[in-house]
Amino acid sequence: MRRSFPLLPTSGVLLLLLLFSPLLFPAKGATDAQATYIVHVAPSHKLAPSTFRHWYARTLRSLPGRPASSLLYDYSHAISGFSARLTPSQAAALRRLPSVLAIAVFTNDEISVNCSDTALASPGGLNYPAFAVVFSSNSDVITYKRVVRNVGASAEAVYEANITSPPGVAVTVSPSKLEFDAVGQSLSYEIKIESLESAAEYGAQAFGSLAWSDGTHEVRSPIAVTWKQSFVSSI
Repeated sequence: MRRSFPLLPTSGVLLLLLLFSPLLFPAKGATDAQATYIVHVAPSHKLAPSTFRHWYARTLRSLPGRPASSLLYDYSHAISGFSARLTPSQAAALRRLPSVLAIAVFTNDEISVNCSDTALASPGGLNYPAFAVVFSSNSDVITYKRVVRNVGASAEAVYEANITSPPGVAVTVSPSKLEFDAVGQSLSYEIKIESLESAAEYGAQAFGSLAWSDGTHEVRSPIAVTWKQSFVSSI
């Protein structure tokens, strides 16, 4: 059976991390060491935006051994939930709550990031494993940069790009081959998405994909484009 996602972006995809982080960051056993967990809460249990953060914080404070401040971030778009620093026993207690759908380790190391320090030209600059573009005309060109990490078992892994361009669009990737020499190593690439004047149609939508494969594993990123007449934006 074909396995997937040995190669993942370094940021931006909470759902993928939630689903696959038990494989990427295996538990070290029953210790008191804290790790950062992502907690997926059932949407039906999420309160109004003005109060759900307080509900998360109050739930965390009810756990044994919880400090007064433990909530790191709360999420309401890709998933409903939050992240927090927890011990394995505290995570186990949360997992038993009816409102908690899933909980997984995000990282064993404490991370401090100030998102205000980095300005993005557009939301498309976020390191998401997907590409969406709205063209303003039939000759627009959008270029994105992505960073990926080798989290597979093989240190010397080589992934080659396989592009399925959306109709009416030319897609190129540079470099077209990513050669890793260590587990955990990060490499970057650029993808250029160009509207073809002869094939573009205002108001139309088209879809394609970019797949990286080492012959055994494959990670696929969808590409979605829309043509608009008045503006260019990207997600």
